[in-house]
Amino acid sequence: MLDLLLKREMDRLIKWLTEERGLEIVERGLDYVNCRDGNNSVHYRYIYMDIPSEADIAKSVAELAGNRGGFNKMYIAIDKSALNFIDGKLMKKLGIGVIVMGEEIREALPSIPIATIQAPIMDGEELQLLERTIRAMQDKINQLEKRIQELEERSKRFDGNAVEKRQEEKRIQEENPAPAVTSAGDVPQFMKENPWLDILGKRSNQ
Repeated sequence: MLDLLLKREMDRLIKWLTEERGLEIVERGLDYVNCRDGNNSVHYRYIYMDIPSEADIAKSVAELAGNRGGFNKMYIAIDKSALNFIDGKLMKKLGIGVIVMGEEIREALPSIPIATIQAPIMDGEELQLLERTIRAMQDKINQLEKRIQELEERSKRFDGNAVEKRQEEKRIQEENPAPAVTSAGDVPQFMKENPWLDILGKRSNQ
């Protein structure tokens, strides 16, 4: 089922990239497509989640940023329902763009091109530039991993508070059971067998 969904959405994405954006398809996978956009090598990754969360999306983005390879532009493609869980500031720092897969496909955040690794390295200046680029990317990935950890800790605290609240409600219910409600016709047996009550009842009806 998931494979069929991925294929359908990837077909839509590729059609949009080729017909609307005029890109050249270089390689296609189950959940990604690599394109050529002029001098830019662009990677698009479709991220699908049944129940999207900021932490899960951040993890996927961190993995993507850590395996940038020879691409100088990268995008994630997400469903419209996941857009609110995107950290826009962090995406800009990483230079990763966002494509929203709604009824219409649109670019919500552009990718910022970065210099790709060119081999062979010609001189020491280029090597220093590459090292600075790698350090900068690693710093951004570290920030993302820290953000993921904060979100996971917040989620654990929320789950723990919810469990404690349910336990407290259960304890209160056990200590203070609701009083039994009897209907008007539900008379105790000792009253039914009392003859004086029968006499009083007959007099009140006269």
